Amino acid sequence: MKIIRLTFLLSFISITMYTQTRTKSFENISPPKDTSIIIELNQQAFKNRLKNPELTIKHANEALKLAEKINYINGIGEAYRTIGVGNYSLNNI
Repeated sequence: MKIIRLTFLLSFISITMYTQTRTKSFENISPPKDTSIIIELNQQAFKNRLKNPELTIKHANEALKLAEKINYINGIGEAYRTIGVGNYSLNNI
């Protein structure tokens, strides 16, 4: 019975220590830099898709460059999607 209690106690301590170190390592991750410019560029690009597809592609490329610079994955994906929409509007494959 003492062995079971000791095993349980050691397991509990090791799990607690592991989760505390994992939590502290996630606290050191800095949030992405200001992404509002990238989001706004992608929104402007998408709004212009029917009026001016060239401008759509231009704004999306600007957003793509900024997103890659700060490694903003959602911005990169949205920029590529918007570039594809602009090319589709221009009938470019």
